[in-house]
Amino acid sequence: MRNIISTILFTVLFVATGNAQSDIIKLPASQSMCITGKGSGQDGAINPYADVTSIAIIKNIGKHPFEYRVQRDGKLIETKSIPVKKTAVVSLEKGDELYFDSTEEAKAKIGFTRRSNEP
Repeated sequence: MRNIISTILFTVLFVATGNAQSDIIKLPASQSMCITGKGSGQDGAINPYADVTSIAIIKNIGKHPFEYRVQRDGKLIETKSIPVKKTAVVSLEKGDELYFDSTEEAKAKIGFTRRSNEP
C-alpha cells in the first residue's frame, strides 16, 4: 500500500510541477521509438535508475493517443495505449526496454523515479 501511495504522490508532483528531470519526446506519424533500455546513443530518454527497478511516468501531451510497450530479453511484457492528456505509470525492471509506438504524430513527457523499496 505504501508503494502505491508513493507512486501516486510522485505522479501528482510530476504532472503538477513538470519534473525538472523529465524529457519531451516527439514521435512522427507511424513511428516506433526506443525510449530507454538500449543504451547510450540509442535511447530517447535517459533513465537514471536503469540499474534497479524503476518507474516511468508518461504523460500524453500531444493531440493523439499512442502506445507504450515494455520488452525484456526480446519478449513483449506489456503494451498499453495512453489517451490524450492522460498519464501512465510503468514499472521497469533492470534490463527492460521501453518503446513508444504511434500511428499519428504524438508528443509525450517522460520522467523516471526509483521504486521506493529499492536501495
